[in-house]
This record gives sequence, structure tokens and C-alpha cells, in this order.
Amino acid sequence: MKTVIKQIIITGFLFFLVSSLAFSQGGFNDKGDERIVYHKLSQALKEADKVEILDLKWQYIRYLPSEIALLTNLKELNLNWNKLRRLPKVFVRLQTLERLYLTDNSHINLRLIFKKLRKLKNLKELSFGWRKLRSLPAEFTDLKSLEAVGLRLKNDTKLARIFNQLSQLPKLKKLDMQRNYMLEIAPEIGELRNLQVLNLHSNKLNKLPSRTRGLKNLRALYLSSNDFKDIPSYIGGFSELTKLDLSVNKIESFPSRIGNLKKLKHLNISENSIVELPKSIGGLRNLQHLDANKNQLNEVPSSIKNLKKLEHLNLSANYFKKLPKSLGSLPMLRTLDLSNNPDLAFSGFLSAKLLRLRKLHVAGNNFEKIPRDILQIPKLRVLDLESNSLKKIGKSIAKLKYLKELNLSKNQFSQFPEEVLKLTSLEVLNLDFNRITYIPDDISTLSNLKEIWLRYNPISSRDIQKIKAAIPGVKIIH
Repeated sequence: MKTVIKQIIITGFLFFLVSSLAFSQGGFNDKGDERIVYHKLSQALKEADKVEILDLKWQYIRYLPSEIALLTNLKELNLNWNKLRRLPKVFVRLQTLERLYLTDNSHINLRLIFKKLRKLKNLKELSFGWRKLRSLPAEFTDLKSLEAVGLRLKNDTKLARIFNQLSQLPKLKKLDMQRNYMLEIAPEIGELRNLQVLNLHSNKLNKLPSRTRGLKNLRALYLSSNDFKDIPSYIGGFSELTKLDLSVNKIESFPSRIGNLKKLKHLNISENSIVELPKSIGGLRNLQHLDANKNQLNEVPSSIKNLKKLEHLNLSANYFKKLPKSLGSLPMLRTLDLSNNPDLAFSGFLSAKLLRLRKLHVAGNNFEKIPRDILQIPKLRVLDLESNSLKKIGKSIAKLKYLKELNLSKNQFSQFPEEVLKLTSLEVLNLDFNRITYIPDDISTLSNLKEIWLRYNPISSRDIQKIKAAIPGVKIIH
């Protein structure tokens, strides 16, 4: 079996999710192209000269056959979660191999493996290790071509020697030590001067050693799902940083020096206990994605107006009562999430100047009617009004003539909101969890509708048939 997949480009706030899958999917891939992935060795051997990616994870493999050497164009081999003990002698013939994943093969002899791998001059990326691994054999430092390493270790491993070994890899740029549940990082991490990507997601860290400040070449730093209560101010000195993920920690305050990160494009501080954003956040002039959901914020500094390149802003699940008018003049904003801020007054900060805003999420805000400001956004494509207290929506909804998706689920509609019929561009309409009893005859005016959600409404099967007859091909979820 072979499958065509699109590799994921690590951008946006999905970078946290993608990096979390690094060990299982192969880690630091940012190719973004369409490539054929083979999942069965037997099929790969039949088309040996075509195979560039072979994914054999979770197949309980104990030994690789010598025929593996026939894959003369192989670039990526995923052997994660198998039962390998060794690699065949002919493995050294795979001179095109660039990425090898061996994580959770707990019976493997690393010393013998590394003696073979040092002969693969194009090998750039390697992940390996298991829960009981405490040390690396000396042969590891012979892998001079490595640019990216993923390590799975026992959580009480003495890391000083391991970081010293890593520092002997002159080309090392990316280090993934996520999900090791480490309580601390050895100061020797500061020796990895060329490091550009450091992933420490899902450990038990509450501080970084001061020598971390020496990592001046960092482009991406993932510290999510740890136990940090504060962030060292010297992170503001990482002038090359473009991605910073601090989500799911216990952070209460945010150092003002963060505003010095002039190249930062992605900042995730969600699921912390942050009460206030520093005014210096306005200094992040290249910021494109800001996720601050699930904190304890009650205001946003007016300096947010300086974030002229901001495209995605998530302020959901906070304690806002008002937001600055400058929010309504962010020229590049495309997605705005203000959900679950029930005390927020929707007046003055949304405006017709938001020409690029396409998605607005305002679920769970206790609306009894749609705020007028929302209806001024000229080119809105997606409007999420789930879990409010709407009984009707008003004729002004027709102003949103480009709207393609409308979520009105979990409101208080007892009748079908017929004003929706004016939204002739609508493709998805969600009316789940209301009390709607009938569908109007002129539902056919929604000729572009592809999906309508009607679950948990007392609608008869006759009305369902009416929709099918009026809009052929529409998907009805009820």
C-alpha cells in the first residue's frame, strides 16, 4: 500500500501540535510538498528505485532484511515503535538516507547502530531512545553530519554528559527532547551554540539554567506543558527567535523584554495565569499569530495597534470587559477569537476597517442579539455565535453578504431564523441544539448550501425531505 500525503508545514499556532507529534511522525519535516509514502516493505521492494519515504512504525519488526539495501533512493525511514535489535550490515549502503527514526526500539544496541550510521554521510536527522535509556555510547559523537536529533530518555538521566556529547556535533541545529518528563535541564545546554530549534514540550521543568542565555541563534523555542511560573527575561535577548510557545504552564507575569523580539512571528501563551500583557508587546512588529486564550486577562494594551502584521488573534476565555478601539484597525487581521468573554462589551473596537477579517468567533458571550459592530465587518466569511442566548438575528445580518459559514448552535431559537435566507453565499449552517420545529418552504434560496446541522431539534422527517428536495446534494446532519 502506498499513500500520497501532504507533509505539514510548521506554521501558525499549529506549531505546538506539530512539534508534539515529532517522534511519531518523524519530527522536523518542513518540506510541505506532495510525496509518496510507502507503509509496507514488500510493496516498497517491488518499486525499489522509486521509494524515498518508507514508514514502518508500529509493525513489530525485529530484523530488517538485507534487501533494504535495494532502496537506493531512500531519504526517510521511520522505524519507531518496533522491536529491532540491530540493523543489517548492508544498511550502510543507504547513502541517500537523510532522516532515520528509531524511537522506542528498546532492545536495540546503540553502539553497534552508531558504528553503522557514521558511514551514512548524508544522514541529517535522527531520533532514538526509550524510557529507560540513561546514557549514550561514545560512538554517538561520530555522527558529525547530524543537524537534528530527537531523544527519548529516562526522566532521571544525568544530562550533563549527554549535552557535552551533543555539543560535539558541529552541525546540530535542532534538538527535540519533548515528553521526557525531565525535572531540570543541565547547564551544559548552553554549549549548543548553533542550536536553532529547541523543543522541551511536555516535561516537568520550572526553570531554565542561566547558561541557556547563550543560545543566541535560536529561531524556535517550545516550552509548552511544563511547570514554569515565570519566564526568564533573557529570552528577550534571543534576537533571532521567530516562534515561542509558552502554553499550558503556570505563568503569571510576562517579562517586558519580550518586546525586544523584533523577528517574532508566532507567540503562544495560552492556558496560563497571565493577568496583564506588557505594553512592550507592541514592539513585536513582525508578529503574525498571538494566542492568549485561557488566561486571566482583563485588558489589552493600546500598543497592540503597532502589530500591523498580526493575522490571527485568540483572546478567548479571559475576563475582558472592554477592548481598545485600536484593535479594530489592525490591517492584516484575518482571524479573531473572542469567545467565552461573557462580560465583554461589544462596542467600539470592531469596525469596517477590518477589511481582511474572515473568521470571527464570539461563542459563549451571552448575546441576546448580534452586536451591531459585528455586522459592519464587510468581508466576513465565518461567524461563530454558538452558545449564546439568541432568539432571533435581525434583518441586518444580510449585510454579511460574503458569509459562508454561520454557527448558531446552542442558542434559543424556537423558529427557523428566516433572515438567514438572505445570506445567499452561505455554505454551512449550524442550528444544532435549538428548538426549531419546521423548515420554511423558501429554504431553496440558499442554493449554495453544502451542509446544514439540525441535531437536537424537534424537526419532522417531512421537513428533512423538504430540504433535500429544495437543495439537491446538501448534506443534512440531524
